[in-house]
Amino acid sequence: MLGLFAMTVSCTNDDLTKGDTKGDKQTDGTVFVGGKSSASAGAKSRTGFDYNYSKGPNSKFFWTAGDKVYLADGTASKPWGDTSMWPIQTADVADFIFRGKNFTEPSYDIYYPGKNATAYNKVNIVVNGNGDYAWHTRENGDFYTTFDDDCGYAKAIRKPDGKYYFELEHLCAFLYLLPYAQAEASGYFYIPKRIKITADTNIAGEFTITPTGLTGTGSSNFVVSDFTVGGLTGTSTGGVWIDGSQKYRDYNYFMFHIAPATTKLKIEYNFSIKAKYASGYSNSLGDRTIDRVFIKEIPQYTYQKNTVTPITSRIALPMYEPKFYTWDAAEGEDYLKGYEDQIEYWYFPTLSNDKVPNVYNRPTDRRYYNPTTGVATRSGKNLPNMIEATWYASHGDPHFDEQYLWENGHVVYCMGMWVKKKSEIPGFSSTNLPSDVTFSHNYYVNSSVTQGTPNDTSKYFFLPLQGAMEAVTSSSSDLEIGLSGKYWTKTSLDSKYAWYLGFAKSQIYIRTGMKEMATPLWNAQ
Repeated sequence: MLGLFAMTVSCTNDDLTKGDTKGDKQTDGTVFVGGKSSASAGAKSRTGFDYNYSKGPNSKFFWTAGDKVYLADGTASKPWGDTSMWPIQTADVADFIFRGKNFTEPSYDIYYPGKNATAYNKVNIVVNGNGDYAWHTRENGDFYTTFDDDCGYAKAIRKPDGKYYFELEHLCAFLYLLPYAQAEASGYFYIPKRIKITADTNIAGEFTITPTGLTGTGSSNFVVSDFTVGGLTGTSTGGVWIDGSQKYRDYNYFMFHIAPATTKLKIEYNFSIKAKYASGYSNSLGDRTIDRVFIKEIPQYTYQKNTVTPITSRIALPMYEPKFYTWDAAEGEDYLKGYEDQIEYWYFPTLSNDKVPNVYNRPTDRRYYNPTTGVATRSGKNLPNMIEATWYASHGDPHFDEQYLWENGHVVYCMGMWVKKKSEIPGFSSTNLPSDVTFSHNYYVNSSVTQGTPNDTSKYFFLPLQGAMEAVTSSSSDLEIGLSGKYWTKTSLDSKYAWYLGFAKSQIYIRTGMKEMATPLWNAQ
């Protein structure tokens, strides 16, 4: 393999150079030493640069088994190393041997056109399969990425020992992509499938290698790579984790290479997202895989040869915090405050009484509901009232969307209800019920629910199936996350009951419930 880019994770430079750096026991011929300027100089690797990111590792290019370099007349060296070895043989410094030629000049131009080159000074920067990812692992703990169409140029200088020494300058520009989730746990649910990078100018195709850099026009303004990698489950190791706890990790980066250019970039990340959902009224959550494309726009920038440009990208879905309030509890006093670590979000969340606060029979607890018979004045003061909620349910053109993805900082879910904004509902009122709505036993239901996403979502707002926590009066309580949608209004019925809006796949309704129930807060639009 040629053009190996390696991340040293927590190793010394000595750890990174394994095997025989000579690569050939026979020394008949002239030796060109790649990776250092003289016999006494330290190894500088093929690029002569170190790149650090927040955790401290260095980025270094290595010579890899099978590499060979060329002279300006097209003469090729003998390939370096043993290609049959595994792990792949690498070295900071490699001896390239030219046989059958007399070398008398003090210096020679050295060309490295990549593995798939058709000429000593031509490189074809591939369009498809241009990038690679960092979860290849070697036995010594290094993470590495290979590029068969990497390229470079150097001036080899003759030294007193009769050898020629050179340090290769890479002529491609490298893009170091670091996508990350907005929450640490959320990263388990994102599986990278494809990344496409589009520029204003050609960044791939055939170019000519010259002492000053690449010349030519190329043939493509984009590069793309498909990835076949597995996601993680639970807290297992390996696979892919688009981690949100820190933006820079040694095992979730992607490397692409392009022709140097001054250009804008559009980066399209295609992820398969493994979302949780409840397929029925049972204490289990199923998995549904949904593809999504996230786009990162980069303003004009100059991507120079022999450089690595880090690009972070926040991969974010709409976030709905798992905070549940009894009706008009004190502000900031959600039911599970201080007990968040008791919730096992990976499964259908069920909490036993000994793991949650016993609030329902403790009126002095600030998480206890407000027994007023009037409207909410504390945590629920900004909620819609019962009449407004009825307008949303009856005239809000509800759409149940099974493909909508959202998260709560722990798990990615899908499904929820789109409802028209009040500005899009003719006759909307905060004081008068719709004339065509009839309640029966404090209950109204609208079963005319459209399935799918509205054509113009800007006219709607979304309510996820965020669940609710029923009164903890028995041995356990279900949070119903991913199963139901229940949202308090600010309107009380009496000291123990209040009105709420609820919905499932085929209906949206208004009814009363015990104030001990805890639901998310919501902001209607």
